[in-house]
Amino acid sequence: MKQTDSVVSFDNSRRIALQDKAQAGNIEAQYQLGNSYCCGDSGFWDTKQAVYWWCQAAKQGHADAQVRLDALKAQCP
Repeated sequence: MKQTDSVVSFDNSRRIALQDKAQAGNIEAQYQLGNSYCCGDSGFWDTKQAVYWWCQAAKQGHADAQVRLDALKAQCP
């Protein structure tokens, strides 16, 4: 993962690795996976998936995930 201004770059292999960890309940992986769907420059953005993964992280107490959700005015199911 690299930071380019306000855009985070993710490649597919990184996203796959994050997916496995996120599905296993890893809070930081859930947050980072949400970032990859929202803010990645890999050409595959999916706001619905970003919100889903941020919700998973926020439910476990990840403060930055909650900030992202608040910024989008998104509500978790």
